[in-house]
Amino acid sequence: GASSNSPYTVEITVTDDGVPSESATVSFTWNVTDVAINLAPVAVASADVLSGVSPLTISFTGSNSTDDLEVVSYSWDFGTGDTSLISDPEYTFEFAGIFEVTLIVTDEQGLTDSIVIEIEVSENEVYDATMDNMVISPNPASEVTQIFINLEEPAPLLAIYIYDTSGRLVKKYDYLESFNGNGSYDMYIGDLRNEIYTVYAFIQGINEPFVKKLVVRN
Repeated sequence: GASSNSPYTVEITVTDDGVPSESATVSFTWNVTDVAINLAPVAVASADVLSGVSPLTISFTGSNSTDDLEVVSYSWDFGTGDTSLISDPEYTFEFAGIFEVTLIVTDEQGLTDSIVIEIEVSENEVYDATMDNMVISPNPASEVTQIFINLEEPAPLLAIYIYDTSGRLVKKYDYLESFNGNGSYDMYIGDLRNEIYTVYAFIQGINEPFVKKLVVRN
């Protein structure tokens, strides 16, 4: 570049248009230096598994992140309120849910980059024979899914309740005994955020509701 031959001696001569003309010359030294341009780092994150049942222990890798100078810090946010400042942490998700795990890397001049990994943790359920009487399909689902009820002796389906991972009732279908408890029932879920939900189906004459997990991916 130009800096390899620096410094330069520069002369500027100015001549007027008079008769006779007069001129003056000014000379100076011009030093040219190269200015280093620092590029932002590139965050690269990976996990040894992306889904499983709780408690789910995952090894994360952030040390493959790159920078033209050096990555000097790593900041992980596991989407649960817990964080880590090491490049390759291990973390255990104790509860079911869909978690957005964020890695932020910073170089020595303060430039940053971030990347997000989605982790899906399902509840480690104890087998219950009544669960065979209800199937949700498709699951995971977006927009619309169906509940299939299969009973030895058909009975009215009273209601379907959907709860989020915090235990909040987010959707309720009341059939008021107008549907026989055998068959399939459409559920609109397009207004639910991405999460793992618990679905309860209440059947007339059966004390305990049927329970299934539903993964929403809108």
